Amino acid sequence: MKEDGNAINGTLPMVPVFSNTYGMLVNKNLFEKEGLNIPTTYKELVEVCSAFRAKGYKNPMMGFVQKETTSIFSLVNYPYFCGSVANDAEAVKKLNSLDASAGEYIRPTLEKLVQFVNDDCLDLEACKAILPHGSAMLTRCQNGCTIHIDTMSEYIVAWRFDMPKGSPERTASRKEEIINACEKLYQTMSFKDITLKEIGNETSFSRPTIYNYYQTKEEIFLALFEREYVRWNEDLKTILQENTSLSKALVAEKLASSIARRQQLLKLLAMNNYDMEENSRPELLTSFKVAYGESLKNVTDILTKFCPKKSTEEIRNIVYVFFPFMFGIYPYTSVTEKQKEAMQEADVDFVYQTIFEITNNCLLKLL
Repeated sequence: MKEDGNAINGTLPMVPVFSNTYGMLVNKNLFEKEGLNIPTTYKELVEVCSAFRAKGYKNPMMGFVQKETTSIFSLVNYPYFCGSVANDAEAVKKLNSLDASAGEYIRPTLEKLVQFVNDDCLDLEACKAILPHGSAMLTRCQNGCTIHIDTMSEYIVAWRFDMPKGSPERTASRKEEIINACEKLYQTMSFKDITLKEIGNETSFSRPTIYNYYQTKEEIFLALFEREYVRWNEDLKTILQENTSLSKALVAEKLASSIARRQQLLKLLAMNNYDMEENSRPELLTSFKVAYGESLKNVTDILTKFCPKKSTEEIRNIVYVFFPFMFGIYPYTSVTEKQKEAMQEADVDFVYQTIFEITNNCLLKLL
């Protein structure tokens, strides 16, 4: 029982306490300028980030770094996690005994972290610009990670928590939606003007989710590029399978027709492919090269089957002239009114042709 307000039964109880202080630095001038209140709860934090984005601030929260001790996990989610288990004796016991099942206690925290990213409170592109691989912690937490956390005792708790991964069907569906969004924007915007944010605005999920599938804008364009080659390969295989013999004129016509249906492939070919490939991961570049290599093979097979008098070397030479020729088809056939007016002002005598016409004429010359 208490005797003098401090001691109990003549003794003074002492409890070892491990304490740490967490906080955020805020730009008070910006809050005052925009008429916003500094958040005091997680809900208010998300709301104020949204308010700043609505006012044109692309990256409401900065300072995210790779070290776990100063990461967004430590700043926001670690205190949240500690608070969620502090009054749960069973949880504390399991954590301090390194019970593997204790990993489940962090599930709500990681779900909140994922939601924090999905709410666009962090601009991962901007963070990566500050520190290479700055999104590594977030990516690991989303895709399955090993997290080390200091508990409020002498123990260090370490466990593995694997977040559920999407099924192959869902992954394929998400990738297709991202590629479709990129394709839609590419109809009216240039490559340099399209951003991951713009692409995210066209999908049914938030922009940060895109990072689960593609790390850069170039990777998305490369995937679109690959899909165009895959579709062209389907047309080329149809030519091979549905015809037993073709004259040179028909070979040229059918190949030209297949190219005319692939205007987007030609537009992508007219881009700076070096940058696209340089800023894509090796495995994605390899996948793209497989589709590209198949188109080389399909055109070679068509020429071999329907032009039997030509030698292997002659066919190879045709292929290595025709494929580089394809890089210039789009600029010569998709001419804007501004370009036409400039040509007239420059007094350039130029005959405008369709994709089919310029391709068919080239193939007739080569064959």
